[in-house]
Formats: sequence, C-alpha cells, structure tokens
Amino acid sequence: MNSIKLKKIIRGELGRASLKENEDHEVKMAQQQLLVIARSAVELSQKIGTMEKNLPGWIQDHISQAENYINQANTGYHEL
Repeated sequence: MNSIKLKKIIRGELGRASLKENEDHEVKMAQQQLLVIARSAVELSQKIGTMEKNLPGWIQDHISQAENYINQANTGYHEL
C-alpha cells in the first residue's frame, strides 16, 4: 500500500472518530496513539524507501513486533 493511500485512510478514520461526541477517554487516547503509529509508519516507510538494502536487525525486529501487536489487537478486539 502506498503512503498516499495510507494517508487518505488515516484521515478518513480520524474524521469518523472525531465526529463521535460521547467517546470514552480510553477511546480518544487509543485513537491518538493509533494516529501516532500510523504517521510514524508512513514516515519510516518513506525513510526506508523501495530499494533493497540491509536494515539494522533491531529496526527489522521493531517493525515485526509492531506489526504483530497491532494485528493481534485488531483481530482480538470485539465490540462489547
């Protein structure tokens, strides 16, 4: 997924989230954290670029862990 498409998705999700007036503080905090994650992911993706090169192992590890944590939270979340 390219960064322009990802930015549009992020803006759309944030727009929907900001329209809700009765948000729990935890929901607002989670939305803000997800925005930071998404922005950082786009920025890191741009820094890495598309050309193959060696990335430091700790960066690869952090990216893998972040992907796993977000996927687990996404697939494990069920609206109560």
